[in-house]
Amino acid sequence: MSKQKKNDKKIKIRKEKIKNKNIHKQELKNKLKQNLIENQVKKYLDSNKKSDAALDNNLKILKALEDDYRKTMEKRKNLTEELESQGYHSLEDKLNAIKEQSINFANKKLNFD
Repeated sequence: MSKQKKNDKKIKIRKEKIKNKNIHKQELKNKLKQNLIENQVKKYLDSNKKSDAALDNNLKILKALEDDYRKTMEKRKNLTEELESQGYHSLEDKLNAIKEQSINFANKKLNFD
């Protein structure tokens, strides 16, 4: 075999090794990219689960607040109707009546009568 053929063969082998190294590097890069994507997807899904749980919790809180608000509004409406049925129509009259009723209630509880 001539020197030129030997050199050509060595060059060909080197090129093949370089090509194989490059293929291997590219495969590693692809695996790293895939792992990175998978990790990002997992983080996103975990974040969504936490967000969903937080939203569910907030929804429960809002429903409880809404129920409390409705009950309070119902009590206010009933009190207003009761005071008006007793002849108290202005805000000042209603407030004075509530004040008087509160004092009477407290006196009864403390036995000041």
